[in-house]
Amino acid sequence: MDRSLHTLSPLAPPNSQWVLAMEWLSGKYLTKLVTVLLHNLLNLCGDDGLIRGWKWNEFTESEIPVSTQGNHMEPVVDLVNPQHRGPWGALSPTPENNAIALGTQDASIFSAAGDSCAYCLDVETTKIKKGFRGHLDYLHCIVSRNSSNQVITGSEDGTARIWDCKSGKCIRVFDQGKDKKLNRFSTSVRCIALDSSNSWLVCFWEDTTLV
Repeated sequence: MDRSLHTLSPLAPPNSQWVLAMEWLSGKYLTKLVTVLLHNLLNLCGDDGLIRGWKWNEFTESEIPVSTQGNHMEPVVDLVNPQHRGPWGALSPTPENNAIALGTQDASIFSAAGDSCAYCLDVETTKIKKGFRGHLDYLHCIVSRNSSNQVITGSEDGTARIWDCKSGKCIRVFDQGKDKKLNRFSTSVRCIALDSSNSWLVCFWEDTTLV
């Protein structure tokens, strides 16, 4: 993977130019991009632990050549996952981002990190509002269930978990290894999704199990 991002409208005719070309400034690669139409933002995260957001109309309305836009556009959102202090005051490396989700009830972004935790970050203050701890391995995916003020995560540890955003506590665990009907070992949860009503959850395990 590289650190560059290119976008093109799906309605664009053949051989059209890219709308946006941008290179991530640190880390090895980008891992996730999410567009937020509500605030007209393009949010990106990478393996360096950073989450950045740009105003979409600044790219589409810019007179700067597409090939150099990414070097001139300043992010309006600039967040980073927390480091943990260990023995003798040493700080751990910044955990990478494997996915992000958006909280529509307030100005917050949720990150699925490589330290087995999820975080709720305040876009306005750039501070960590809440940490969600309980997974035994790094996280692959995350979705926000805004209608119930919950967030849902999927991990390498083979479980998907529902968290209460207010308390930060896990309120339900989905583990196919403990499901007698499935009768199989747990494999990592690679993808999760909610339907438009936020009533149905779909989980995809690495062994191609879909629940």
